[in-house]
Amino acid sequence: MNETEGDDLVEALLREARLSGAVEAEVYRKSARGRRVALEPALLAAGRPRLTVSVSEEEGITLRVKDARGRWGFAWRSPAGRGDPRSLAAEALAACRPAPPADLLGGSGWSAACALPHDQGGGVAGRAQDGSALPSNLEIDDPEVTGAGVDRLADILAEGCEAARSIAAGAAEVDRSLLSAAGTSVTLANSLGFRGTYRKSLALLSIAMVPAAAGARAVLEERSACRLRDLGARECGREAALRALPARPAVPPPHDDLPLILGPRAAASLLVSLLPWILDGGREQGGPHHRTERGSQPCRLSVVDDARLPAGFGSAPFDGVGRPTRRTTLVAGGTRAGRLSSLGGNVVRPSFRDAPAVGPANLHILPASEVGELLADPLVDPIGERLADQVRVDAGPCLRVTAARFIPGPAWRVRVLKGEWHREDGTPAGAADGVAWKGPLEAILGGITAAGSDLRFVHLGLPLGAPSLRIEGLRPWYVEGTRARDSVFLKRPARAGPAEPTGS
Repeated sequence: MNETEGDDLVEALLREARLSGAVEAEVYRKSARGRRVALEPALLAAGRPRLTVSVSEEEGITLRVKDARGRWGFAWRSPAGRGDPRSLAAEALAACRPAPPADLLGGSGWSAACALPHDQGGGVAGRAQDGSALPSNLEIDDPEVTGAGVDRLADILAEGCEAARSIAAGAAEVDRSLLSAAGTSVTLANSLGFRGTYRKSLALLSIAMVPAAAGARAVLEERSACRLRDLGARECGREAALRALPARPAVPPPHDDLPLILGPRAAASLLVSLLPWILDGGREQGGPHHRTERGSQPCRLSVVDDARLPAGFGSAPFDGVGRPTRRTTLVAGGTRAGRLSSLGGNVVRPSFRDAPAVGPANLHILPASEVGELLADPLVDPIGERLADQVRVDAGPCLRVTAARFIPGPAWRVRVLKGEWHREDGTPAGAADGVAWKGPLEAILGGITAAGSDLRFVHLGLPLGAPSLRIEGLRPWYVEGTRARDSVFLKRPARAGPAEPTGS
């Protein structure tokens, strides 16, 4: 279906919906065309890994309507031009039902009102919560994504696989790596006069590793971006291998009270575990009540969802019901400061088959440069080894972690999958793989005293960004056994007497 035919269909659907009795009507049309390249190093053919290529093409259209009783419903068709517009209008009206309870708080998006017309260009395309201007050029349509040949996509996969193999050193192997690249087009129109359209490119890279030695783990590491150059295939392979490697025997810490330094990937793991608390946005009064300061240092955890982040995987000029997108502050200084809503430009629609829903676009922890200062703390820009120029920075004595799990519960648990103790001069002092901490969430949140400037995005079911984080006061660390009484508490040899874990 060409553009003119598509526009005619959109207008015909809006007209039929109103004639059929809809009070408001909205048409959402989406098309996607792309290819997927899979590299399987384990399946060799004539000495070369097996490479498979598949092509996908999809197009559909959704009609969402509001009836005279204030109820909303929707129906969709694929391909977009299949069937009579009148029958789709009848189906949408027949599907009308009362809004779910979450919509009373703006949390569902099912019954989000149609957007009024608004300026989508002109150099400034809206404003953030603080009143600052938002960019109109979102850089979300990259011709390289749709125009890249198979060889270019295969080279990206090979780069990630090679990085994974060099780190894994035979302890784990790349089972399969995938790269999906597609171009999409979105059109939204409603009976209130809103008309909007944009094009967007999407790329998703995944590297799956399987154990090849005792103690190694099977892992899946993913990255998503609107531009191929932002995928970071080498970094993705490196992180996959680090998470897959067998745990090394943990040694006692070289210092009694070491700060925890989370690398960006480990900090993203913390962020994903905090999502229920962050996205609740204060609708419930429960949750952690932590102090925001430790001595003179304020808590440095600030989280935003920025649907206008340049080149962001979830960025768009308008949301799933046509409202202007913006940057929403969710956590400021460790305290919840806002929430996503159907009125705030936070409605997402992954597919034309999906009803509108409130959800994040580009959720991330703010780096140091946006928190308000570049820290004079030993944690500077960035922590540890920056992949861009291989600069090493001394962060002093610490527990530096590249991979970790954060397990919510009445008492939170932190498990270090890959970590290293560091001495006062910054030199490694031994492995910290497998060490754990147990205690209240308040201790984690209140202990975040610094954020680095090395913001990186990873894909953990959705795009999440995080810089390195410094967390003070988590102690003691212990090595978990198969049973609670088998746990070994880590302490310096000079100190006598066992210590008890916080919250045990």
